[in-house]
Amino acid sequence: MHHPACPGRGASPRSQCAQLGSPSRAHRDNGTRVVLVSRQPRIAFPNPPGSEVLRDAKLVPPPSHSSNEGALTDFGLEATEEGTPSEVVLAQALRELGEAACAGLDSMLYEDGREAFELTAIDELLQDALISSGLAYAVGDELRWAIADARPRLRAALGDVIAGMRRPQPDFPQISESCWTIERLVKQALRARAKALWGAAWGSELLGSTQSMTALTRARNASYAAAISLVDLRDPLEWLSLAEVLELRTASGVGTLGISEAMWAKLRIELLPVKDRIERSQLMRKQDVDLTRRWVSLLSTRLSTSGSRSMEESIASSVLPQREVVGRIRDELSDNPRFHGDVAKDLMSLVVATVRFLAHVLEERPYYAAAFSTRNDAPLERDLQDAFKAYLDMSDLAGRSAVEVSSIGGGRADVVLYFGDGTRYVTEVKRKFKHTTRPELEAAYLPQTVAYQLANVPFSQLLVLDLSDGRDVQLEHLDESIWVTHSRDSLGAVVASSVVAVVRANRPSPSRRQS
Repeated sequence: MHHPACPGRGASPRSQCAQLGSPSRAHRDNGTRVVLVSRQPRIAFPNPPGSEVLRDAKLVPPPSHSSNEGALTDFGLEATEEGTPSEVVLAQALRELGEAACAGLDSMLYEDGREAFELTAIDELLQDALISSGLAYAVGDELRWAIADARPRLRAALGDVIAGMRRPQPDFPQISESCWTIERLVKQALRARAKALWGAAWGSELLGSTQSMTALTRARNASYAAAISLVDLRDPLEWLSLAEVLELRTASGVGTLGISEAMWAKLRIELLPVKDRIERSQLMRKQDVDLTRRWVSLLSTRLSTSGSRSMEESIASSVLPQREVVGRIRDELSDNPRFHGDVAKDLMSLVVATVRFLAHVLEERPYYAAAFSTRNDAPLERDLQDAFKAYLDMSDLAGRSAVEVSSIGGGRADVVLYFGDGTRYVTEVKRKFKHTTRPELEAAYLPQTVAYQLANVPFSQLLVLDLSDGRDVQLEHLDESIWVTHSRDSLGAVVASSVVAVVRANRPSPSRRQS
C-alpha cells in the first residue's frame, strides 16, 4: 500500500502526520506493507506523543549512481553537467531537507568540536536525511560523504541556507511555550521559598545589592520609570534571566526546592542552550521539543512552589533521634495516595515543626508542661495553642499560621497553617486529664479534627495536652508521642490521614520522679 506523505502543497509536517497516522496503523495492523513517500526526511516531521508511524518506519535509501568503474559519483553531478552550478544544487538539497536537518548539520559542522569531519555518532534521523538526499551513503556500518570537499562546501552552503530561513520551525511554539513554563516554575518556586524565609523583605534578601540594581535598572528602562527601590517592582525576579535566577538559587542558600543539585546542574546544561537559541533566533534542534517537554513534566511534579523545603531537606535538618521519628511519620503518611508533590512537602514541613515542638517541651518543660497541684491550676488548651503558634512563627513556617479561624469546616479551627496554592492544614488542640489508650484518644477527638479538612486536602493534625498524672516515664518518649492514623472507606482504601501528637505535660522534674 502506497501513501504519499505529502497530502497537499503547503500542508505542515504536523498536519501530514495527523492525516497519515490512523490509515497507516490500520493497514499495518491488517498485515499490509505500507510505503510512505515524501520529499522531506523523517527528521522534518514532528513526533507527537503516542505516534509511532514515522518512528517505526524503516528508511529505504535511493539507488546510488555509479560510474562504469563502480565508484560513487559526486553529489549533483548530473545536474551540474546540465549547467546548474554545484553550489545551487547543494543549497537546494539543504532547503528540501528542512530546518531540523540543517540544525543538526549546523551542530555537527560548527559546534561539536570535532577535529576531523566525520560521520560518526550522529543522530539516526539526521543519518536518514543525509542518505535519503544522496549527500551520504552507507558502506556496511560506515557512513560516507557523496560530495567532494564536503566540509568547506557544506559549511558555505549551510551558512547561506540558514541565513535565508525566515519562518519559525513547526515545533518552535511548543519549545517556546515549554521554556516559558519552565522559567515561570523556577521563579515561582524561588519566590515562594524566599518569602517563607524572609517575609516582606524577600526581594532584597534574595537578590542582594548587585542583582537588585540589575532588576531595578531593567525595570526603569522598560515600564517602571518611576520605580525608586525594589519594593516598587511587583516581582523583581521577572527582570532577571533564567541563568541569573539559577545563579541566585545557588548563591542564596534557599535549598534545592524539591530537586537534587545534580538535576539543577543538568537543567542548566540542557536548557540554557535552548533558551539562547530562542533569544538569538537560531534554529531549534530536533531534540529540543522532547527535552523541554520532559523538564516541564519533571519540574511540575517535583519542584516545590509552596515555599516548603523538600522532604529530604526537612528530614535532614533534624537531629538524628528526631530524624528517625520524622522518617517514620513520612512512611506512615505514604499510605495515603494524596501524599505526594507539594502536599507531601508542605505537610512534612508541619510534621518536622511538630516533632521539634514536642522535643522542645520534653527538654525545656515550659510552664504549660510543668506539674500542677489542682485542676484549677492546670494549663488551658489556649496555652498550648498559643505556644504552638509561636513555635511555628520561629520556624521556616513563620507568617503562615493563624489561630481561632472561623468558617473552617463549618466551625472555628484552633491553628491553621496556610500555603500559597490554597492548601491549608488544621491542627486541632485538645487537653485530657485521664489516662487513655491511643484508640480511646482517637475516638474522642479525631472526628472533629478530620471534619475541618473536608473542603481541603485530606490531612489534619491533632495536638493533645496530656495532663494525666502517674504516667510510665517510658511512655513519654518522643517516639511514643506522635503517630499517624488513617480513615478508610468500606473497601479499606485510605481517604484521610491525621497526625496525632501528644504533648507530655503535668511533668515533675526528673529529680522528683518516683517509681
